[in-house]
Amino acid sequence: MSTLSVKIDFLITSYKDPQTIVILDVSNWGVAKGNPAYLQVTPPGFKTPKTLNFVKQSITRLHSVNLGLSCYVEGCGEQEYKDLPDGVWEICLLSSFENLNKKRYFLKTDALRLELDKLYIKANVNYSPDNEIVKTLAQIEFLLKVSEAYIKRGDHVQAKVAYDEAQQKTEKYKNCH
Repeated sequence: MSTLSVKIDFLITSYKDPQTIVILDVSNWGVAKGNPAYLQVTPPGFKTPKTLNFVKQSITRLHSVNLGLSCYVEGCGEQEYKDLPDGVWEICLLSSFENLNKKRYFLKTDALRLELDKLYIKANVNYSPDNEIVKTLAQIEFLLKVSEAYIKRGDHVQAKVAYDEAQQKTEKYKNCH
């Protein structure tokens, strides 16, 4: 009966800020409210998750400092906030109560979107449906939508494939023109 009263769940969002991911706890902790909880966060390109203490019924802000992805700024003894990597993130909320957990995947595209914005501005100067940059942007947007669709379905492997292709096309076009 106690397990039925506990439902672990969370939402992941980005505020279009390359340095931040936000976790919103929407769990019904019930009898597990007093037990510790943790976040295991695996950024793109990492094999081992970063483990953080989790404050229940709150908003958790993930950034380079609390994930250990930044370095100290020389001369001031503080850590510098860095952009978090784009790509597919794995985030798991773990409860010490009966080993309950919830895993979600999140597609972070903030830095890529900033690069695309520059290409959109460039394309606006000579807009035409036949313009090469307009066609390329449409292909990239399609790939990002495909990646987002895979994430919604829980297929993080195919999401990464589509995202990587969108990123490669963006880099290729950005560097060639």
